[in-house]
Amino acid sequence: MNSNDRVYLDCPYEEKDLCKGAGGRWDPDARKWYVPQGDDPNRFKRWLPKTKAKKQPLLKIVE
Repeated sequence: MNSNDRVYLDCPYEEKDLCKGAGGRWDPDARKWYVPQGDDPNRFKRWLPKTKAKKQPLLKIVE
């Protein structure tokens, strides 16, 4: 699974042990917890992002 396919979690540092105990995995490059492939994201409902930020398209400068 590449990092673009991961469901990242909004897990505060104080709750990292809870997230790890629920099966969450740490991505050292992104410095975020994520839901492992095949796990049910609902198990991590507490830390799922409240809103999904849509990626903004890159602007192309046309001359």
